[in-house]
Amino acid sequence: MAVLSSAVGPVIIGMLIDRSLSIQTICILIASYVVVANILLVAALRIVPPSIEKLTSYNK
Repeated sequence: MAVLSSAVGPVIIGMLIDRSLSIQTICILIASYVVVANILLVAALRIVPPSIEKLTSYNK
């Protein structure tokens, strides 16, 4: 996965530059993507499946 993202990243940034987006705009887009991805990751990690919930001491 890391190799794929390393290979695709420069291509995507090059396409954005070709579409006349400024570097500042590209950085804002990338930062927004990272923030949204982190929020979704935290939300996904907070969901505890019911079967695991019964085995742990979360329900005290």
